[in-house]
Amino acid sequence: MRYQRNVVPNVSLYLLLVLGPGCQAPASEGDIAGECVDGEDNDGDDWTDCIDPDPACAAVCADPC
Repeated sequence: MRYQRNVVPNVSLYLLLVLGPGCQAPASEGDIAGECVDGEDNDGDDWTDCIDPDPACAAVCADPC
């Protein structure tokens, strides 16, 4: 029984170390300067520039100039 109690924390630690660094926030249109006006779908959600509902481009898209 003692061996089984030690296995669970070791497996959890292993998974945390192996999988943890791969977790990242999803990309958003406008994360990088110029993305809101480049005509590309930079975050892969099938929306481009000012049509993309992500709020990062709101200021650029609201500017009438």
